[in-house]
Amino acid sequence: RILCHCLHSIVLAASSSETTKTSRMHKMGKQNVIVALLGCCVFCGLYYSQQNIHCSSPMSKKDESAEQYSTPFLSPTPTSRRKGPLPYKCGIVWFYHIPSTGGSSINRWLRKYQKPANGNITYYQSWKVAVTGGKFLPDPEMYEKKYNKGMETYIQNLGPNEWRIAHSHLTNNYLNESDDILNLWRTTVESQGCQLINTVMLRDPLNHAMSLHKVMKSKNSTRDEWTEHLKTPTGLGKWHTVLDFFLYNNQFLRNHPDYPNPWGRNPFNVTKHEKVRRAMEILNQHFDVVSIADHAQYKHDILEMTGWIDMEIPHSNVYKKEIEFTKKEVETLQKRLTLNGDIDFIEMVKMRYQWPLSFLQDSLRYRMSNEVEERDFVEDSEDDDDDD
Repeated sequence: RILCHCLHSIVLAASSSETTKTSRMHKMGKQNVIVALLGCCVFCGLYYSQQNIHCSSPMSKKDESAEQYSTPFLSPTPTSRRKGPLPYKCGIVWFYHIPSTGGSSINRWLRKYQKPANGNITYYQSWKVAVTGGKFLPDPEMYEKKYNKGMETYIQNLGPNEWRIAHSHLTNNYLNESDDILNLWRTTVESQGCQLINTVMLRDPLNHAMSLHKVMKSKNSTRDEWTEHLKTPTGLGKWHTVLDFFLYNNQFLRNHPDYPNPWGRNPFNVTKHEKVRRAMEILNQHFDVVSIADHAQYKHDILEMTGWIDMEIPHSNVYKKEIEFTKKEVETLQKRLTLNGDIDFIEMVKMRYQWPLSFLQDSLRYRMSNEVEERDFVEDSEDDDDDD
């Protein structure tokens, strides 16, 4: 199957090279072939090694220039290590809810299973709004500890055919420092003959960031300051990107004695490469269902593993007003998301969790059509102070 997809992508790339008339497109077609071949190497060769390195200390500029995504993203995941036939008989479905990814719709769908006619499945959540009136919670980690303590009790004493649902959201799990907790949950559930199904919904970084403008006023913020924190790797802002929320939730005032940079966003000032590598490591080690704005695929995977009855996912928390952006605002936001690592993160997730390899060609076409490279973003970032 892998080889078929590889060959298909190579044929498409080659045909693109042969049929284009301009030198620019001819160059793009050749690079498509190279990208497709590299994709084959990734999918066929990286299943056989795995390493575990956590975000720790910042890198020097010299190290950063040589930094590469060295983690084998295609090593086995909990999903590929399924234990027994599907559907599983019992377990916990845990949903890590990133704001503005369609998570409210998923949460409403999961709660429908609480009704006796739909399964009579119990549901657990305990979260707190992180920013009220423009002010951050003084001790966000307290709410995380409260949530985790509740989860430790909630996952005990599962019946042989019992399912439960848990929802993690604002001020809950700080995933960058939650390996031990997630491992404990899985061990506890599996020791009862059941399965822990960890799930997450992601979204295109630019669409996600633009969507979050709808809550700007409720955070007592302005359009000018809304993206200012993205100008530096550790800036403190009133919202987090897809990558930053996945790693750091929105525990803005989280602080530990070993943090070189206090507060919750990238406290070790690691490079964007390390952030992406760490996020992919967490997905690989702990998550069973990973989707990018695809509710149908998310639902299919859950139902396949649980055997629950099929119910439609409702549309929830839809913002019906228009949000307008200038061309420069969009370009600036895209640059900052690239520097932050979000663009690379979603591309890596597509590579790991989506078939076929067409996303590689789409990514290359996007970069070529905009005639931008990452070094351009770095050079231009110094001019961000002049943004309108």
